Amino acid sequence: EPRAKAPAVKRTRPIRALASRGGRHALAAMVGGLNDGDLERRFVDPRRQRRLLKAMARGFQPSQAGGFSGVIAYELEPFSIEPPPDAPWRWAVQVDSRAGRARLLETAPLDAAVTIHIGLADWVRVVAGVEDALTVMVAGHCSIEGDVVLAMRLEDMFGAR
Repeated sequence: EPRAKAPAVKRTRPIRALASRGGRHALAAMVGGLNDGDLERRFVDPRRQRRLLKAMARGFQPSQAGGFSGVIAYELEPFSIEPPPDAPWRWAVQVDSRAGRARLLETAPLDAAVTIHIGLADWVRVVAGVEDALTVMVAGHCSIEGDVVLAMRLEDMFGAR
């Protein structure tokens, strides 16, 4: 005799948000006590940066995007260690709020809706949720080109709150 389907449970938070918060808590525990130099040495490898960006894209919250579809670019540069020859790194995330997804663009285009220039250590702390993006910007460790209002919504869009 076939089993009856269980009624669908209405979730108050999307699973993606919960999963991204779990990963963010683990990252926060890892980077919480490290100084800028240690953080930059740990994340100077572009493969680690790529993994963080892909995890960030998986945590995308379309309900917080406000209908935005476009490209968000990050330009990361180490300041506490000797920069490698391939620094600064330019990464981009393609957001499509109508389809409800975000993905990492391997070749970052130059025409982005917003470009965030930030130090590598500060970016890792913001992604981990250890530091607030607004605090980093006010301290002068970050600059924004393009849509500043969109930049202020990024934490909500990628499940940081």
